[in-house]
Amino acid sequence: MPRVIPTAYFNNPFIGLYARASDKLAIVAGNCHQKFVDAAREALGTPVEKTFISESHLVGVYTAMNSNGVILPSTSKEEKIFKKHGLNVYKLDTYAPGNTIVCNDKAALTSTHIPTATAKKIGETLGVEVFTQRFSGLGSAATTSALTNKGILAYNELTETELKHLAKMFGVYARVGTTNFGVPFNSLGIVANSNGALVGRETTGYEMQRIYETLFG
Repeated sequence: MPRVIPTAYFNNPFIGLYARASDKLAIVAGNCHQKFVDAAREALGTPVEKTFISESHLVGVYTAMNSNGVILPSTSKEEKIFKKHGLNVYKLDTYAPGNTIVCNDKAALTSTHIPTATAKKIGETLGVEVFTQRFSGLGSAATTSALTNKGILAYNELTETELKHLAKMFGVYARVGTTNFGVPFNSLGIVANSNGALVGRETTGYEMQRIYETLFG
């Protein structure tokens, strides 16, 4: 049964800044404490690698990842960590991958600022179909969405039509919701895969129930 575990990164509940997960691998900031690593391993059920990306502890911001590949910043020198786990690697110029790409093992949705040729490379690396469009007027859905191969917890202001479109795009169950006591930036408060999730410890019981039902129910 999937587990949803509340935690924090040095008292910061926005754990999605400091971790990223797919069904194949989870990464956490190289300076995080062992309790965080243990919680990630327990909830996500994958190997957990401690690393920095481009000398930064913001590994969630600087990566977009699925079971096939990972998108890194052009300044990153950490390719070997991901290739060791059999992942394809592509380096993205200018943009932070975690803020501009949301993906699972079926599809990827990129920011409208990413050029078409670059989006094609992203799709080849992740082994999925790529879409580029706005939702609820936002140029990127990456920071507002927590996505797995089973569900997506999306931005609270999405219309029913937009929500159905996301569900069809990613092949998942879709609902709107929040984390950390009402914050709509779901990728910052959730690190999840098909096995389970870490959530920011300010997340309420109601929010945790909605996260569980959406991503695993």
